[in-house]
Amino acid sequence: MLPAVKDRDDWTRLRIHADDAGQRLDRFLRKLLPGCPLGQIFKFLRKGRIRVGEGKARPEMRLEEGQEVLFRMPPAELDELGFAPDSSRLDPGRETPMDRAGVVCLFEDTDILAVDKPAGLPVHGGTGHEEDDLGRRVRVVLERSLPRQVSHTFTPGPAHRLDRETSELLLFGKTARGLRALNELFREKQIQKTYLALVRG
Repeated sequence: MLPAVKDRDDWTRLRIHADDAGQRLDRFLRKLLPGCPLGQIFKFLRKGRIRVGEGKARPEMRLEEGQEVLFRMPPAELDELGFAPDSSRLDPGRETPMDRAGVVCLFEDTDILAVDKPAGLPVHGGTGHEEDDLGRRVRVVLERSLPRQVSHTFTPGPAHRLDRETSELLLFGKTARGLRALNELFREKQIQKTYLALVRG
């Protein structure tokens, strides 16, 4: 895990993981500080209370792996702003109905995961399915298998949607790189889908 540590100069530091790299600083901070309005984030950057490395940072700058984002504010203020690095990860010790339901994995590599989506199970939670959906089940599985060095803002997720009653192969991005690649393939229509329908009468 990449912890936030407070040094003797009262700076709280976060190291940028590969899955956080490439995004704009202001968008990263919006995810990391959900209780902080964008205007306030800009003010923190102007006043140098949030920096990247030792210098002042611009909202539009792109983060790079290994960089440090520094926050000069007391822990109580960070708490009020919702500061929660690594909060996108699920607690691997939490008991949930999904742990017993299982996920059928058909293919997996470093960046992507292909799973069997059964009919009747939604990809995303919604009305009537707040406690169980395929995305949530997959994140529980990944939480148990991925290295503990994790992103501060990225959550593994599906690259496409399927109707609840459809059974099919569903592709997930385990890393930001994997999800971007899958999204690009779908956008460029380089992934071919074939459906089988059973009819009666």
